[in-house]
Amino acid sequence: MTGSRADLPRRATSYITIATAALFFAHGAALAQSRAPVSLVPPATDTDTPAPAVPQGQSSPSETFRSIPGTHDSSVRVRGLDAVDTGAVGLSTQGANGLTADMWQGTSRAVAERLLTAMPERLASAAAQDLARRVLLVAAKPPASTRDVLSLVRLRVEKLIALGAAEDAERLLSAVSARAIPENLIEPAIEARLLSSDFAGACAAVAAANAGFVSEFGQKALVFCQLLDQKFSEAVVGLELLREQNLAQDTVFFELANVIISGATPTAKQLATPGDASALNLALTQAAGGRVPSWFAEADTPSLLKAVAITSDADRDIRLVAARRAAKWGALSPVELADIYTGLGIGADEVASILLEPEGASSALRLAAMYLAASGQNIAVAQAEVLREMWRLAADQQDWRLAARLTAPQLRAVPPAPAFSWFAGEAIAASLAAGEVEQAIDWFRSAANRGGADEAATLALTRMWPALRMATGNAGGAVRQTGGVQARVFDQSGRRPATTIPGATNAATVRASRFPWDNRRLAEWIALEEAEGANGVATIATVLSLFDGLGEQVSEAFWLRAEAAESSATAFPQLDIWVGLQRAAEAGKVAETALYTLLAVGEGEVSQLHPAAVHTIVKSLRQVGLSDAARRFALEIAVVGTP
Repeated sequence: MTGSRADLPRRATSYITIATAALFFAHGAALAQSRAPVSLVPPATDTDTPAPAVPQGQSSPSETFRSIPGTHDSSVRVRGLDAVDTGAVGLSTQGANGLTADMWQGTSRAVAERLLTAMPERLASAAAQDLARRVLLVAAKPPASTRDVLSLVRLRVEKLIALGAAEDAERLLSAVSARAIPENLIEPAIEARLLSSDFAGACAAVAAANAGFVSEFGQKALVFCQLLDQKFSEAVVGLELLREQNLAQDTVFFELANVIISGATPTAKQLATPGDASALNLALTQAAGGRVPSWFAEADTPSLLKAVAITSDADRDIRLVAARRAAKWGALSPVELADIYTGLGIGADEVASILLEPEGASSALRLAAMYLAASGQNIAVAQAEVLREMWRLAADQQDWRLAARLTAPQLRAVPPAPAFSWFAGEAIAASLAAGEVEQAIDWFRSAANRGGADEAATLALTRMWPALRMATGNAGGAVRQTGGVQARVFDQSGRRPATTIPGATNAATVRASRFPWDNRRLAEWIALEEAEGANGVATIATVLSLFDGLGEQVSEAFWLRAEAAESSATAFPQLDIWVGLQRAAEAGKVAETALYTLLAVGEGEVSQLHPAAVHTIVKSLRQVGLSDAARRFALEIAVVGTP
C-alpha cells in the first residue's frame, strides 16, 4: 500500500528546508482577541430561526442551503419529507451518494434503533466519518412504528453531537420544529448549544421544558441557567436536590457553582484536579471566568475537544492539543483547523525555531508550525519542497493524512507540470487523501508525459497506479460474488454466496474512461511489491481484495501471486456484525448496510482490518448503491502515506 514503506528523508535537511522557508513566512495574523468576561445574565436573542420543514416535492424561497462539514457539499437544504412524519426530517441533498428517501426500506424500527444506538461515537476513519454524517442527516422516511417517531430523531441528534457535529444537530432540530423544541429533544438541544457557547440559547431550551427535568443532566442544566441569571437561592435548592439524589459525584460542577454563588473567580489550583470533562462543566468554567484546565484537552469526546479548541481565551497549548485530536476524529474540518492555527499568533521566528529543533515542541505545536510554514510560500517550487518535507515529517507523528487534508489549498497552488515530476508521487497521494481526484489524475498524466525520463518519478507513478484506479474505475459494474478473497473465505466455511446483483452508477464512470484498467501497470506494481518480501505479498493481497470488492475483473494469474500472503492487519468485526452486514447488503437494505459498516469499522483505523473484512465492507456498500462510500474506504486503505 502506498506509504507503507516511505523512505525516511535526511532529518537535518528536512528540518532546515522547512525552517528556512519559515524565515520568509509573514504570518500577518493578529493575536487572538482576549475573550471578554461572560455576563451572568444571558441576553435575549432572536437569532436566525430556520423556516419549518418543507414537504417533499415542494420548494420555498426561505429554504436554507448549507454545507455538511467534511463533505464539501454546498447544496444542502433543510427539508422534511412529510409535514406530519417528523421522523423523516433531515438535511437532504442531491449529492447524497446513494442515501435516498427510501434508505430505511426493509429495515424494522427495532433494528434501526439498535444499530443507531450502537453506532460508534468516535470514528478515526475519514470515510466512516463522512458516511456516518450522511446517514444521520439525510431526509428519509423512517421505519414504521407505533411509538413516538421522534425517538429516532433524538438518536440521530445525539450521535451528531457526540461526533462533533453540534451545528448539524442544531439544524436537524430546527428542521423538526422551527417554533418550539419537542419535549424529548430539549436535552440534546441544550447540549448542542452549550458546545457552541450559546448559553442564552441553551437556557431558552431549559425554560421550554414544561415538564421539568428528571435526569441528572437536565437538573444540572437548570442550576446552570439559574446561576447565569443570578437566581442563586434557586440554584442552591437545585444543588441540594442533586445531593439528596446522590448525584453530587461531579465535584467540578459543585465547586464551580459555589464559586459563582460566592462571587469569586475559580483559581488554577481549584481547576487543577481532573474531573468530569463535560459540556456543562466547560460552560460553567467559562461563565465563572476561569481558564480552561488542560485536562479538558484530554477528553475522549470529539464534540468537547472541538469546543475547547475554538475557545479563544483558552491557553494556546491546550487549544493546540484539543484541535489536533478533534481534527483526527473529524470534529474539526481542515478549514476550521487552519483558522485556529492562523489565529494563535505563532510568528515566523517561532515557526523556524520549532522546525529547527522539533524535539522541543509538542506534536500539536509541530503540526501547526509545519502548516504555517507551508502556507507562507508564494513561489511554486518552494511550496512544493516545503509540502514534501512537511508531509514526510508529519508521517513520523501519524499525522500524514491530517496534514495532507490541511494543506490541500497550498497544493492547489503548485501546477501539475512536467517540471514538477519529482513531486508527482507525493502530490498524487496527498490529492487522493484530500478527496481531490481530478487533481491527482492531472498530476499522474503530467508526470507520465515525461516518458520515463525521471526514474524516481516513474517508480512513484507505478506505486500510485492502484490507488488512482480505485479512485476512478469501474463505478457501475455488477457486484460479483465469485473469485477473490471473499470466495476463498466462503470456500473454507462451506457457505456459497448468492448470485450477481447489479451495482449503482455514478459520476466516476466518466473518470473511469480517462483512467482505464491496465494489466501492464498492475503487473509492474505487483513486481515492485514482491521485491519487498512477505510484507509486499500481503499488500498485494489487500489491494487485489479491494479491487475485487470494487468490481474489477482481476486476473487469476495475479491472485496466484498473493497465495502466500499473511496480513499483519488482523482486526476483524464481531461475527454477528460481519454476518449482519452481508445479509443487509444481500437484501438491499441501504441504511442498515451503512450502519453495519460503521459497526464493522469501529473506532480504529480502517487499515487495521483484515483484508477479508475490508472486502466485505467495500463489496457490501457497492451492492446497495453506495459506490462512493466504498471507494472512499478502499482509498483510505490503499493510500496511507507518500510513495
